[in-house]
Amino acid sequence: MKIFRTGLLVLVLLVVVLVAGTLLLAGDPLFASALRTYGPGALGQPLDFGDASLSILGGSAAVEDLRIGSTEEPVAEARSVALDASTLDLLSGRLHIEEAVLDGAVLHLVIDEQGRLSIDPGPPPPEVVAEKPPRERPGRKKTPPEERDFVQIVQEYWERLQDYREYYDQVGSILGGGEGETPEEREAREARQRSRHPGRASYLGEAEADGGLSFWLGHAALTDFRWETLDQRTGGPVLPPLASLTLTLDRLGDAPAGVTEPASIAGRGELADGGRIDFALDLARDGGLSRLRFEAAELPAASIMALAAKSLPYELESGFLGIQTRKLRFGADHLEGRVKLELRDAVVRPGAGAKEVLGMKPQEFCKLLNHALAAAPVAFDFALGGSPTEPTFAIENQSDLKDILTGAVKAEAEGRAKELIDQKKDELLGGKDAGDVLGGLLGGKEEPKKGGKKNRKKRGGGGSGG
Repeated sequence: MKIFRTGLLVLVLLVVVLVAGTLLLAGDPLFASALRTYGPGALGQPLDFGDASLSILGGSAAVEDLRIGSTEEPVAEARSVALDASTLDLLSGRLHIEEAVLDGAVLHLVIDEQGRLSIDPGPPPPEVVAEKPPRERPGRKKTPPEERDFVQIVQEYWERLQDYREYYDQVGSILGGGEGETPEEREAREARQRSRHPGRASYLGEAEADGGLSFWLGHAALTDFRWETLDQRTGGPVLPPLASLTLTLDRLGDAPAGVTEPASIAGRGELADGGRIDFALDLARDGGLSRLRFEAAELPAASIMALAAKSLPYELESGFLGIQTRKLRFGADHLEGRVKLELRDAVVRPGAGAKEVLGMKPQEFCKLLNHALAAAPVAFDFALGGSPTEPTFAIENQSDLKDILTGAVKAEAEGRAKELIDQKKDELLGGKDAGDVLGGLLGGKEEPKKGGKKNRKKRGGGGSGG
């Protein structure tokens, strides 16, 4: 019996050594295989990379030349990804990353000729829509896809995500295409995706358990981050180009037990056209309201306003703007907070649907505002309400703005009065000096003639002698 126990112990130790040695020697191939198998299912897109390494003992991994999406139309790329993760979790189908650093990350954002974002999943299948029609939104004007600006596209995506959250959670993807496909085309595309990427969840609901991959990211930092955007309808960029941007991401994905803090995305950077941005987005995971802090300064108005050219009733043709939020919170059907908008050296024009502001018609308001902007910056303080897709705005500093515009009226009136006076003065004087004209009109003294003094003395002398 003692010999049996000793032999069993030796056998167990031998198995442990063999397994550990196999993992150490084959860790990289196993890691690469797990990424290729489960990665597409987690991301909802094809995934490829140049090299992948894994340290079993250190619990770290690295991926070089990562690409998410197809070779022809990638969604995102990164020069390198380094992370600390649990290898045992990864091998069991749970991708739990405690820390990651992404270097040289690039996001490719494209709007096609129908006005659809490349990361837009498209509407749910007809049977899902028939079972649960989208919510009614009275008064909403439907803009054709080819005419939508960036804000309207994001708005459409947000509304669809809220209406069909269960469906998008089921398919496990917010990235795939599909809008405009027939049922037969959709089924064929999904079949090709499943054959190439077995881990990807399907629209048909097959192999959901096999394709599901629990994902958790504790902390990530993105360095040298940029985006490449294109609007195929115009040939121009979708978003203003970046000069530099750093991002941090915390607590993203399926949180471990006990984690209730919100997911967080924060960034700071500069635009290539000028201007600075600084923001922090906290996404609540307990059903409460999410928070957004956003600050921007010296943004070129023309570049920024192009994102909402068709969404806003007023247009900025030039100048610079600054934006600052205060206590901004939001949910699916709730929005609250404050926004300060400052304009400098700007020219404002009324757009389609422009309404009265401060009791003034759009044309008159823009005229006075532009006059005030020519002298100094002007700030608007807004109180927000409604929902993220149907916000309401109330101007809080109306009295200040009225004083500014009243000053503009006064300054304009004084300027016009001075111009009128100068014009009439020139007409009256006929180009002469005002002193000469007024002196003649009021009977001013004439200059004495030459020799006049001597003649007066002679006349005076003759009188005394007689």
